[in-house]
Amino acid sequence: MKPLIIITVYNRKEETLATLAALKEMTDFKDIDLVIVDNCSAEDTRLALAHWQSENPCNDFHHILFLRENIGCPGALNRAMRDYRQPGQAMVKLDNDVEILTPDWLEQFERFLEAAPQVAMMGPWYDELVEEKRLKEKLQAGRFHYYGVFPIIGHMVWHTGWFLDQVGYFDVLADDHLYGFEDLLMCQKAAIMGYEMAVLPSVKVKMLQRKNALDVAGLESRDAHVARLRPEYERRTAMVRTGEYVFTDENGQPKMKGEQ
Repeated sequence: MKPLIIITVYNRKEETLATLAALKEMTDFKDIDLVIVDNCSAEDTRLALAHWQSENPCNDFHHILFLRENIGCPGALNRAMRDYRQPGQAMVKLDNDVEILTPDWLEQFERFLEAAPQVAMMGPWYDELVEEKRLKEKLQAGRFHYYGVFPIIGHMVWHTGWFLDQVGYFDVLADDHLYGFEDLLMCQKAAIMGYEMAVLPSVKVKMLQRKNALDVAGLESRDAHVARLRPEYERRTAMVRTGEYVFTDENGQPKMKGEQ
């Protein structure tokens, strides 16, 4: 089954177009399902996406959704998963500021997973971010992968289909497009359930900008935003650890044990 790639967009027209150009150059679109969710961007970004759509006509497997309101990154991911992901289908969360650099990245991910059925989530190699995470010093020369990564950096993450079937959707802690802890909560679930996470150094990507999507800010700083969400993140993490829930519904809310 083809993987489903979901790109959520909120403004950042130039980064979005660069992300899409790299994806098209490095990926045979016949091998993927693609959903781009525009989270009520400014007009210049929406027009740019419409132009891209006209040059890359969508079919039954490639879609662009133009939302009338900003429902936040995890909310947009959940909308696309609800409407387009099939049971058992893998999903790649790809932010709109990531340039894929490896032509056969898809084949490498698929080949690796065939030999590593315990891996629930997998990421590529971000030179500068991985170095900050101190993974570089843990990687032995010539090794194809590194297991035991926690957390997987959330800008580009492969989620295996069987794992998503078990955990459902992304947790929603906020309805804006700032950082929402959704990637960390997904990593928490994988770790608590005893699954592995991995990084493939042979698959290279480039970050087009280092900051989170702060273009909705003016409301608050990133630090203030994170501080506001952290108590709920820690509460849900504790619930996962004690086994109260792992499944999240399409609205981003926990389904307690026995409610599924």
